[in-house]
Amino acid sequence: EEGFSPKAMALYKKILNTDTSNVDGLIALGELSEEKGLVTDAIKYYLSAADILSKDAKKDRFVSIYERILSLAPYNIPLREKVAGLFMKEGLVLNAAREHLNIARLYEERGDYDHSIDYFRRAIDSIPDNKDALLGIVGIYEKRGEIRQALDYVKKAVKISPDDPDLFLKSAALLKNLGLHDEAISCLSKAIGLRPSDVAAHRLLGDIYFDMDNIEGAWECYRIVIDSLLIENNFEDAASVAEKFRDVKPIDAGRILIGINKQKDDTEAVFRETLFVAERFLEAGLNEEAIRYYREALKIHPDDLILKKLLAEQEMQMGIEPSAVEKEKTAEELIAEADIFVKYGLYDEARAVLEELKINEPTNIDVHIRLKSFYLEVGDAEQAVTECLIISEIYGRAGDIRGKETALKEAFGISPDDPRLADRMAPKREEAAMPPEPEMALSQNLDDYAEEITEAEFYMRQGLNEDALRIYQKLLKI
Repeated sequence: EEGFSPKAMALYKKILNTDTSNVDGLIALGELSEEKGLVTDAIKYYLSAADILSKDAKKDRFVSIYERILSLAPYNIPLREKVAGLFMKEGLVLNAAREHLNIARLYEERGDYDHSIDYFRRAIDSIPDNKDALLGIVGIYEKRGEIRQALDYVKKAVKISPDDPDLFLKSAALLKNLGLHDEAISCLSKAIGLRPSDVAAHRLLGDIYFDMDNIEGAWECYRIVIDSLLIENNFEDAASVAEKFRDVKPIDAGRILIGINKQKDDTEAVFRETLFVAERFLEAGLNEEAIRYYREALKIHPDDLILKKLLAEQEMQMGIEPSAVEKEKTAEELIAEADIFVKYGLYDEARAVLEELKINEPTNIDVHIRLKSFYLEVGDAEQAVTECLIISEIYGRAGDIRGKETALKEAFGISPDDPRLADRMAPKREEAAMPPEPEMALSQNLDDYAEEITEAEFYMRQGLNEDALRIYQKLLKI
């Protein structure tokens, strides 16, 4: 205790000369040797102590000592093999299986796959439902290109954990590799059923549909992937996914790329993509849509004479005088139009208007708030959460922490199990599950209802007075 390690070691050795089986003395010498960096000596003393403890049936201390030994020589495979054998001899099956796993992984790191598989199998022999060992073998067979053998072991793991979406995802990837698309789709359906917002599952499903030339199915999957990437501000990957569809879904992909480049503030890229979409509409005979996109491009480069001439020609063909070009509808007017569609149950029309507006004005908070309400109305919780996350990002960029947290809490209230919320600020599940407070206990500070007031004012601007009145009556009651 006073720091005289050499003298302490000398005294401990005298004790061991008198009592060769003094465990405390052996452990103390091991610790002192370890402090001095004498690893070989430390292991020697610890091994002697462990041997005595095993004879005395003191298994807890026995295991603890071996863990110290292995921490000193973590990459020493012969030592780990010896320890695993001792664990098996003492009936410590779980400890032995763990060591077999460690040995298997060490062999795998060295590229010795045969020995690695052998030790993974020993771990499975000790504990048949050892999922880590099963997946370890799967990884080895994948590296060796033996996909069918890998698939066999994944299926065994699925039987052990039938509610693990990652196992279905792994199965689907292997089945896709074998060209068994229908079986892969079945596995992915189960994975998505267990974890609806699993981006990796949607991406893999999109890849499979793409390989099967099911372009519409692939596009639907990749739209979910793109939305998720945009929420994470991963613009490059989102653009890369959209580019994949430029030849087969040029208009849809182009519109997505317009929105991405607007968020990146890349005006020239927005201009190029807008022209690209306009040309695709023109090729499809949708001249009115083409004119609308040409006008958007002209707003970016109003002095582009070639574009002006092209637009004038199209307007003339459509019977529109260039001087009498209809004024473009504002975002507020389009939102009001969507509200009318919803009011009369024309949900597809409302969705088309709002999603188009979302592409053209990706940072307009009112657009995302209305989209969130629309998705809630049609029962699409996943997309409603997506919009809440986008709203949260927009508030966050503007420095509005309160608005950001409010949007996240609303997302959590809509779908508390959505995996996208796991690493974000959100109320605890226990709080989310509590019943609402009685109205008399609600805050009487009007500032606490800024979001409701903003929503009511928004409804008034759109002429939706009944909706606004409903909110004001609720506040007046509080």
